[in-house]
Amino acid sequence: MDLASHIIDINFSEDQIDGGVEGVCVGRDEDMLVAMCHVAECLTFNRRIDFEVFNVAQERLRIVDAFISLLTLEQQ
Repeated sequence: MDLASHIIDINFSEDQIDGGVEGVCVGRDEDMLVAMCHVAECLTFNRRIDFEVFNVAQERLRIVDAFISLLTLEQQ
């Protein structure tokens, strides 16, 4: 984390992390992983994290598409 915060010139503090998961509307562990990927993508591209519009099925398909795309590139 220190290296990542140094690269993007942002100070990181554990106090900035909210460990609560009650705001994420998921029913399975797999869906929580999809939600974490969504959060990571939002943070990476500086987008607002909004779980009111989060659609776990749609996000899961986006992740699958990304993996298939990577596998297709590897075979070429």
